[in-house]
Formats: sequence, C-alpha cells, structure tokens
Amino acid sequence: MKLWAVMIGALLIGVLCAGCQPNSNDGDSTDDDSGDDDIDDDVDDDVDDDLDDDADDDIDDDIDDDVDDDDLDDDVDDDVDDDIDDDIDDDVDDDVDDDIDDDAVDDDSMHPDVFAVGDKGTILHFDGSSWSTMESGTSTWLDGVWGTSPTDVFAVGTKFVSGKPVAGVILHYDGVSWSTMDGGPSPFVQKIWGTSHSDVFAVGTVILHYDGSSWSIMDTGTSNKLYGVWGASSTDVFAVGANDSRSQAVLMHYDGSSWSTMKDETDQYWFNSVWGTSHSDVFVVGGSWVEPGWSFGSVLHYDGYSWTGMELYLYLFPPLAGVWGSSHSDVFAVGDDEICHYDGGRFWSVMERWQPADDQLASVWGTSHSDVFVVGVNGTILHYDGSVWSPMDSGTSESLGSVWGTLQPNE
Repeated sequence: MKLWAVMIGALLIGVLCAGCQPNSNDGDSTDDDSGDDDIDDDVDDDVDDDLDDDADDDIDDDIDDDVDDDDLDDDVDDDVDDDIDDDIDDDVDDDVDDDIDDDAVDDDSMHPDVFAVGDKGTILHFDGSSWSTMESGTSTWLDGVWGTSPTDVFAVGTKFVSGKPVAGVILHYDGVSWSTMDGGPSPFVQKIWGTSHSDVFAVGTVILHYDGSSWSIMDTGTSNKLYGVWGASSTDVFAVGANDSRSQAVLMHYDGSSWSTMKDETDQYWFNSVWGTSHSDVFVVGGSWVEPGWSFGSVLHYDGYSWTGMELYLYLFPPLAGVWGSSHSDVFAVGDDEICHYDGGRFWSVMERWQPADDQLASVWGTSHSDVFVVGVNGTILHYDGSVWSPMDSGTSESLGSVWGTLQPNE
C-alpha cells in the first residue's frame, strides 16, 4: 500500500513537471520571433545600406557637382582672366605702339632751330634745312650765344684793339632783328647762360647778371677770367676759368646769394667750359700743362660733394674748348681737331678726328644723341646724326666760337 502511494505520488510529480515544460508551439513562436527580428534587422540593414548608399551617392554627386562646378568655374574664370589679360596686354601693346608712333610723329614734326656766332660779328641761323647769315650790326668777335627761344636770343663778345680787349658787347635778338644792349663796364665777355629772359648770366673779366630790365655787375671775389658758365637753376650756377697765363684754374659757384670759390686755384690747369645735368652731375673741360709748351686735355666731374679728375683714354686728348651732353652717359667734348665722347663708363674716348687738322673745334650743342652740332674755325660746322659726323655748308669762312639752339615744331 505504501509502495503504491509512493508510485502514485511520483507519477503526479512527473505529470506536474511535464506541465511545467514549454511546449513545441511556444518554442516555434520564439523561433518565429527571432526570425522576424532577423528579417527586420536585415531589412533595416538593407534600408540603412540603401540610405547610406543614397547619402553617399548624394554626397558623391554633390562633391562631383562641386568639383565639376568649381573646375568649370575655375576654367571659366581662368579663360576670362586670360582674355582680360590678353586684352590688357593688347591695350598696353597698343598704347606702347601709339606712344612710339607719337614719338616718331613728334620727331618728324620738330626741327632744330640753331644759332652760331663768331668772328667779325658773324651770326648764322639754321632753320632745319640750311644755314643763312644774319645781320648782327657789329664787327666784334662774338664768342657766346644762348637764349630761351628763337625770338629771345643773347650773343656776347669782345671788341679788341691791337689784340687787347677793350669792351664787352652784348646783343639781343627778338625774332626780327639784333640790337646792342648796354652791358655795363666790362672789357671782356666770353660766354652766356640763363634760366629765363629775366635771369641771365654773362662771364668774362666780371660776371654780369640780367634781370629782364638791365645788366649789373656781380661781386665774385676773383680777378681771374671766366670762360664758361652753366647752371642747374637760378640758385645753382657754376663758372669756370683761369688766370691770364692759363697756368691756374678756378671753379666758382653761385647759390642765389653770393659767388664763392669751390676749388682752390689749381696749378697747371685752366678750364674753358662747363655743363651738367644737375647739381650733382657737372662736367668741366679744359687743359693741363705737362711742361711749358706741352699740354693735354682735362676733364673734371662734380658729384655734388667734390671734384675729381676723369680718365681720358690714352691721355692723348688735346685741350678741350667745349662740352655738352644729352645725359650723364652721353657727353660730347671738342678741342683742336678732336671730338671726344663719354658714355658713362670709365674712360672718355676719341670719337672723331676731323680733317683738316687746322679746323680747330670750339663749341658743341645738340637736341639729342642723334642731333649734335659742332662749330670751329674757318666756318666749320659739323653735324652728328647718331651714326656719322658730316660737314655742313655754313656759307662763311669766318671762325665760329659758339653754337646753341632749340627744338621747334614744323610749320
């Protein structure tokens, strides 16, 4: 009985325990849920992937669009810039060409209007095509000419008696005729230069100044003769010369108030002419004695602070009488039968030896490097066109001492 009771109790416990086990349906339901979740996850993943792919595609498209647009824009900009640059370059080239053409027109539309003076009151005029003789009204030796225009020209010289200077002469041309001016008591007048009609300097045994109304003697503090004058302005004027025997040179400067000696009188030197481009670029030419009766040319340069001697190629230059240039690196000097040139380098060189040798050259002036005039004894007039020197027909055999002119428009 007890055994049967135990068996029945165990059976009941087994049944109850069997009722507590999950059935197969519940298990299938769980598996289905898991499958659904996996499907959902896969779908989600696919969707996400698609979204990601779409986003990536959009981003790629945007990037491509940006790249394409930017590149296209850059290309367009570059093309536009290139076109603009080309246009600018073309415009610049056109402007340059126009300027060059204008310069050529200007050159063709201008001519030199030149005056030359000399012995026995000789005054010559060049109108751009030929030289002609002007009536001066004097037989005095004329050695200097300068002006502000073809209708405002001054000429200076000296009257000699028995070989000695007795009176200075100053003439003026108003575009119609030459007339004598009252220059004051000066027995010797050599050269003339100015800044305007009312600011003119004439040098010789004294320095005279013209204010537009009258001439007056300036206090110089020297008894030496002055042979050349030039200035950078009315308050920056240089005068050069020497003593009677030309054995001591002198350099003087005017600052607008007074004249002063710039350099102590230099033994064995004399100076004939001065020219420059500015206060700090001044050339002086003359001669120096090696021994009695034997002399060479000399050139000094002023840099605004001090004077220094310049080197002459082979030192075979004759004494120099005149100097002029178109720039610091294009300076001409003449003396005896030689034309010398400075190109801005170390040496001066002999540019031309003119024959016959007794046609001594006295003065040089020009409008540019390719338009230079030189005058000398026996009516000599030479012209340089930038390539060669050639003689001009002066129409006179009288010696010429100075030349000056202006550039004028053709009528």
